[in-house]
Amino acid sequence: MRQFLSLFLLLGLAASVDAQTLRVPNQTGNIGASGQVLTVQYTPGADSGGFDFSLAANPASSVTFTGASGSIPNGTTNCSVSATQVICVVVADLPSADLAAGTLSITYTAVTTAGAVAIGFSNATFFDQNANAEPGSTIGGTLTLQRANQAALTVAANPAALVFGGTAALSTSGGSGSGAVTYAVTAGGTFCGIAGSTLTATGVGTCTVTATKAGDAQFNPATATTNVVVSRANQAALSVTATPATVAVGATSAVSTSGGSGGGAVTYAITAGATSCTVAGSTLTATGVGSCTVTATKAQDANFNAATATTPVTVPNSQPTIGAAATLVTLEDLASAPLAITLGDLETAPASLVLSASSSNTALVGNAALAAGLGGSGAARSLVVTPAANANGTATITLQVADANGGVASRAVALTVTAVNDAPSFTVATPITSAPGATGAQTRTGFVTGVVFGPADEQVAQAVQAYAVTQVADPDNVVGAITLATNGTLSYTLSGTPGVADFSAVLTDTGGTANGGIAASAPVPFRIVVPLSGDLAITLGNGQGIVPAGSSATWEAVVANGGPSTASGARVQFAVPAGLSNATWTCAPVALATCPAASGSGGIDQLVTLPNGGGLRYRLTATVSAAIGATIAASASITAPATVVDPDPQDNTATDSDPVVGEDVFADDFESPATLPLVVPDAVSRD
Repeated sequence: MRQFLSLFLLLGLAASVDAQTLRVPNQTGNIGASGQVLTVQYTPGADSGGFDFSLAANPASSVTFTGASGSIPNGTTNCSVSATQVICVVVADLPSADLAAGTLSITYTAVTTAGAVAIGFSNATFFDQNANAEPGSTIGGTLTLQRANQAALTVAANPAALVFGGTAALSTSGGSGSGAVTYAVTAGGTFCGIAGSTLTATGVGTCTVTATKAGDAQFNPATATTNVVVSRANQAALSVTATPATVAVGATSAVSTSGGSGGGAVTYAITAGATSCTVAGSTLTATGVGSCTVTATKAQDANFNAATATTPVTVPNSQPTIGAAATLVTLEDLASAPLAITLGDLETAPASLVLSASSSNTALVGNAALAAGLGGSGAARSLVVTPAANANGTATITLQVADANGGVASRAVALTVTAVNDAPSFTVATPITSAPGATGAQTRTGFVTGVVFGPADEQVAQAVQAYAVTQVADPDNVVGAITLATNGTLSYTLSGTPGVADFSAVLTDTGGTANGGIAASAPVPFRIVVPLSGDLAITLGNGQGIVPAGSSATWEAVVANGGPSTASGARVQFAVPAGLSNATWTCAPVALATCPAASGSGGIDQLVTLPNGGGLRYRLTATVSAAIGATIAASASITAPATVVDPDPQDNTATDSDPVVGEDVFADDFESPATLPLVVPDAVSRD
């Protein structure tokens, strides 16, 4: 402040005396609230150059100052703030401009109890445009601090829903200050009572609980409400008794209850088995065989739900009767004769009696098969037993009859299923292929590869009795005498003639034919083959060691049969090698043989007949499409038919590989075309 005064003195401003005023209007605030604002009003005089002041509260601890700001027109405001004091200096911006009326805002926090707080000035000075002190006035004011509203208060009952006689714990959350909390029933007082923080349900309905948190020096009182629903309580356990609990038809029993709660009346009803019992008042009467359920109901009253209890009453039933023979015999794989069954019952009509059957040995006869075999009607019933396939042995069949009232009776029948021999079967190793030209006595051990005598019991108990071999066809008289021993060894004599002979064999086991048994198997066919012998061979070449790119090249394949047998159906194969295109071929006889086709296109794949010493020449011509440097790999083969054995198959495949070169190689006479050689097996004369 003294610096501002010196500045105005240096400027030589003339002093004048004008009246200025600082005033704190009476204001209100809230205890505990921060950021509240109280205002200081400034009124200028005729020549107002500036002022300064200190502002404090009395008592000083009632508020805490946190800030000061404001705008006095034509002036600059500078304030400093401490917790108990605000100091501000306001100076006119220009000597020629007086301060105008304005307001300063002082922010504070109320920290004490409610009541009046004096806000006053100290050390206030005023000066004019010439920095001369001039008189002015300050007027303090009263800040009235009010108690604040508490934070939101809530009240809860745990649990919020009760049954008659139950209790709930009351509690609150929220609120402010140190005021004590009390609880009261403010609606539905006949349904609830409160002692301290415990609510007790005294009637069925809804009550309203109001919690009040009292005010203190800083906060106003606060209240909150909650509703508690009280519903009827369940009664104590109710029980009902029938004395006696077993009642003959036409007799009576007394029913009574114990337990329960409240003043509801007790009634009785038959809730199951109404055909067996009736009840009037507390007296039960048995009306039919079976059982019934008595339900006692103790009605609800104002505070308790209805309660029920049940008890069973039995009306005894006479048992049904069942009669049948004690034994039943049948054969394996044969249904039995009908077993006569007689049923009876005193209370249930015969047509309503239920008959069932079960087996102690379901592997011999299953329960489903027994159910399917039940027949008859009324009191006269029957059972046909169909054993499982291939099964024999014994089982106990239990017949059971049930009446309409739950009574049952049973009868045991001893079942015997007599074994019957099943047809055997066997497998053999076929065909038998001998070496070409084989002759004389031959033996094949292990010719029979498997024998099945029938089910497991027959497989263990039976053996091969004999095999019978029958000739089916032998047009070339390949086989002479032939026998099959019981150990599965086949013996036969070959005549030396090639060909195929067909036979069948029948096995007879030791099981016999009693009771319609089958001891002989179905015929099992087999074949003995003495194959032909043909020495097939093939050669392949093109007569030159190289082929020019883009040229037309020819490969020659010659096939022949060196005998001694004709090879009918030999397969000749010569696929077009990679690197060739537009392939065509021709076929010409070499000796004794005939071409199946004289020509064709693409690769060669033909079935041919080559007699002893016969041969064919195939020539395949194609354009060399492979690039220079590639290799043309040709391969041809002849495969003997299944009926012909080739004694030397090493020469059944031939190959020829030639590199692809440019045309100029031939142009320079580097290599000239050569005549294709004709290579024919020894048995074939050269063309």
